[in-house]
Amino acid sequence: MTTMTHDADHKAAIQAQGFVVALISAAAFGMSGSLARGLLDAGWSPAAAVTLRVLGAFAILAIPAYRALRGRWHLLARHWSLLVGYGLMAVVVAQLGYFSAVEHMSVSSALLMEYTSPVLVVLYMWFIHKERPNKMTWIGIAIAAGGLVLVLDLLSGAAVSSAGMMWGAVAMVGGATYFIISAHENDLPPLVLAAGGLLVGGLGLSLAGAFGVVEMSANTNPVLYRSTEVPWWVPMFLL
Repeated sequence: MTTMTHDADHKAAIQAQGFVVALISAAAFGMSGSLARGLLDAGWSPAAAVTLRVLGAFAILAIPAYRALRGRWHLLARHWSLLVGYGLMAVVVAQLGYFSAVEHMSVSSALLMEYTSPVLVVLYMWFIHKERPNKMTWIGIAIAAGGLVLVLDLLSGAAVSSAGMMWGAVAMVGGATYFIISAHENDLPPLVLAAGGLLVGGLGLSLAGAFGVVEMSANTNPVLYRSTEVPWWVPMFLL
């Protein structure tokens, strides 16, 4: 009985920690849209902002990921396709889509579109793995769809940026891919997956910019947030 109680308490503690980390992650990602909007208004392109953000994040995680790998370099070779898929879809597609959507619509609308990605995960599990959603899941999908319609103000006939909607949909697909790949069971340490994906995404975007596939525009002009000007490196550091 004592062992079962301890296991239950331990599981509950892990779930609580995961919930807190998820909230912090969601808040940080949401804030990144507001920070990026200032850079975009100052003349930065979404791809440039995402590239520096991703490579900066890799630089922070590189040493912890190296320690987590503990010399097991064969894991990188074994899971190279996972790292590439994570880097290109969960990192590049999700963030580039989000920042590009922010360029054409409000941060809140772009963020809500991406955070509707679990709906795509449910549909993926239904059509690919034949896991039919239950009644409560359908209710959740209906609420999410209704909230998205209200936030985008589609019922009032207000003009909505088609480019913003398109990029928001791209971000949604990237977000769904993030959840699907993250749930994939493997022996790759989470830090290594995150750092490897960031490196792949950063290098991939850099190559795309070098060949003119995406626009890479950046400058050192001050960035304006409401009535306050800050140096360009402040929002980039916070990103």
